[in-house]
Amino acid sequence: MVQTNSPPVWVTPVKGSATTAPVDESVYSEPAMSGSSFAWSATDQHYRFNWGSPKNGAGYYWRIGVKLDDNTIQAVNIGLR
Repeated sequence: MVQTNSPPVWVTPVKGSATTAPVDESVYSEPAMSGSSFAWSATDQHYRFNWGSPKNGAGYYWRIGVKLDDNTIQAVNIGLR
């Protein structure tokens, strides 16, 4: 990982269709971060953002992403349970 000149920008999540398949989930114990800024971990050499997903978002797919300093957007679809 290379630290960028400016931190990634959180792109507003987009709610998709209802989930129809079981969701493969991993449990994370870190609390959601406040605001919309990413944190750089000098120890782990990566940015992180712990999204506090909406309570009414369960049972749907969501597209979440970041805008990088080269203006590209990297996104992923996740299912919330």
